[in-house]
Amino acid sequence: MIFEERTEIFVHKGKTLRYVASSLIFVGLGIWMFIQPGLQVRLFRLIPVSGKIMGGFTILLFGGMGSIFIRRMMHKLPALVLDERGVYDRTQYASGFDISWSEIEELSVYKMNRQSFITVYLRDPDGFLEKYGTGIRGRMMRMNNKTMGTPLVINPVNLTMKTKELLPLMNGYLDKYRKTSG
Repeated sequence: MIFEERTEIFVHKGKTLRYVASSLIFVGLGIWMFIQPGLQVRLFRLIPVSGKIMGGFTILLFGGMGSIFIRRMMHKLPALVLDERGVYDRTQYASGFDISWSEIEELSVYKMNRQSFITVYLRDPDGFLEKYGTGIRGRMMRMNNKTMGTPLVINPVNLTMKTKELLPLMNGYLDKYRKTSG
């Protein structure tokens, strides 16, 4: 495979804009629920909840998600960088780390609910979790480790490159730089 010495992959602006629009629709629904006098919503068809509580929760949840999507869309930095040193991943909230090619054991695809993830199997996952696994990010990585067998999972759904193109590219870098990085 032919590839550049450095590959930068950015967030797909069109997909992210759709997520922002969807968040705004749900924020609008939350506002509507919040201003309706005496509205009762049944949670899981069992538990009655005030429309104000449910509306406020909806506004906070989807407003927060929308603001995250807007920030990601406005970023000029690449979401994923591949170069001779390794991978710098900023594809999701739990990302924001770099890992050298020498730390990577294997790359593969993990499919769940019609969505493909790139799983990055590490030589020392416990050491990686000690280094990066604090706070919410650490809990998410530990959950990945339990469900997918590795703390490091790249979700290319919002990227300009699809999984079927990204995995061979990453494997090419891995083959070329595994022994020289670190």
